[in-house]
Amino acid sequence: MEISLQNFEQYIDETILKRGLKYWKDGRVEEIELIDEGKYEAIVNGTEDYTVHISMENNSVSEYYCSCPYDMGPVCKHVVAVLFELNKEQFDDVKRQKKKNGGKTTAAKQKTKPVRQQVSEILEKLAKEELAQFVSKLCERDKHTRNFFIAQFSMTDEADNSATYAAMIKADIRSAQGRDGFIDYSDADIAVRTAEELLDNAEINFEKETPQQLYAICKAIISEVSKTFSNGVDDSDGSIGGTIENAIELLHKMAIEKNISGELKNEIFEFCVKYATGHNLDYGGWEFDILDIAGTQVQNDKQKKELFSLLDKMSANKDWHYYEEKAAFIKADVIKQTEGNNAAEEFFEKMMHLPDFRKQKIEKLFAAGKYKEVKKIAADSVVLDKEFAGLVNDWKEWLLKTAIAEKDVKAILYYARKLYFESHDKKENYQILKKYTEPGKWTETVESVLEELDNGKTGWNSYEKAEVFIEEKMFDRLFDLIKKDPSYSHLESYEKYLIKDYKDELVDIYENSILNYLRQNTGRSHYEKSCRMLRRMKKLGNIKEVTSLIENLKTQYKQRRALIEELQKV
Repeated sequence: MEISLQNFEQYIDETILKRGLKYWKDGRVEEIELIDEGKYEAIVNGTEDYTVHISMENNSVSEYYCSCPYDMGPVCKHVVAVLFELNKEQFDDVKRQKKKNGGKTTAAKQKTKPVRQQVSEILEKLAKEELAQFVSKLCERDKHTRNFFIAQFSMTDEADNSATYAAMIKADIRSAQGRDGFIDYSDADIAVRTAEELLDNAEINFEKETPQQLYAICKAIISEVSKTFSNGVDDSDGSIGGTIENAIELLHKMAIEKNISGELKNEIFEFCVKYATGHNLDYGGWEFDILDIAGTQVQNDKQKKELFSLLDKMSANKDWHYYEEKAAFIKADVIKQTEGNNAAEEFFEKMMHLPDFRKQKIEKLFAAGKYKEVKKIAADSVVLDKEFAGLVNDWKEWLLKTAIAEKDVKAILYYARKLYFESHDKKENYQILKKYTEPGKWTETVESVLEELDNGKTGWNSYEKAEVFIEEKMFDRLFDLIKKDPSYSHLESYEKYLIKDYKDELVDIYENSILNYLRQNTGRSHYEKSCRMLRRMKKLGNIKEVTSLIENLKTQYKQRRALIEELQKV
């Protein structure tokens, strides 16, 4: 989200805005530091001290970050507090420039040099020995700095640093754990701090680093971070899982793109086979991802047999064909790698009982214009996968796609209508139905669609009908629908289509909806929702009616203090 500093208040949720303003007024924002041109850092005193980073371009916020755990919206109150402070500083600068003193304009406040510039100037003057001594002392005093330094520069060493990396990661995990060994969600990022730095550095230096060093990093991260799931961790924000996933992705990239020795291939294969079972990698479904890496390192029949046996065992323990498919795709790649394309094609044909293999075959056949074969596989698949509604719709989409390619209008209308009612992609299938229906028959078709929606059993029928009314500009029927179901979501969604012809009627509906809603609901969240409806009424231009309604509500519900507070904000 890009936010203009001049009017950032318009872009931010009202509740978060008020909390951020209070933080700023309470003086919780410590002095903002200019890190580099347009880049600021500040500490905001909250439940803990949180670090906020903000980047500015053309007087707009281009990037922002806060170290707090808030994840309920795009911007937290700490960022908002810093925006208020930045806005104030900019305003103060303008005031200083305009202020007259003896007939002259006062010069703007001298800006402090950016931190990056200050550091660069010091480094230019500093002797190598002084810098080395400073870094050495800093690493002795601060564990995180020491780990960061090692993570940043140890990869230039040809030695196997996996034990060093593992020790660093373990230290972070221990610091994040409570007395019972559990890692709370607010500490999860601490547990993987060094691991993430190792990964970032490895990604940046991927081209010049050796496979041995890249493997050492991935091995240490996968081995140590996966253990946190045994002791217990609240990984609500995905810090732990994301780190493991990134390490697996890096290892896979290295296995494919780097020139790896036979000895290291054996080591990687053994590691992947070992860690695919019994090491918590099933937590994120990573066991097959790591076996996929093992497949890229297979060098002989013994390894292939071991891998295939493990894949069979693991996929047999799963209930759904998804796991059998993952195992089969790994096998297919290994067969192609070790036996050639013909053997891989033969294996592929044997896997036609699996949906994703059929999908791949259909894609090739369709691209080759072999529509008859596409229709045969898709029609058979509708029967084979009848227990899986989503898959059945996928096959019907292929039948529709083929019908369009063959210009078979009857089949197009049949499958477009079926998919309109049975799939989630209503809009696209409706447009296809509209495009291929004869103009003289379209009104009749629309009415039959609406009738079928009326007879439907889903809870989305009113929404689907509303979309038809909007598409066909049947606004009188849309208004009738809202009168029958004047929910806030309906009013909010469809007001813009009705405001031209039904402005006064909408005000009455809003008022009745608010009164009914408050009769049935209590609690601040419900009061906030009611007040949002009042604001919608206000935007329709009926300020007098809104003011009168607010006063009546204050009188009727004078015991509801939270409601009175929310009404005063309207």
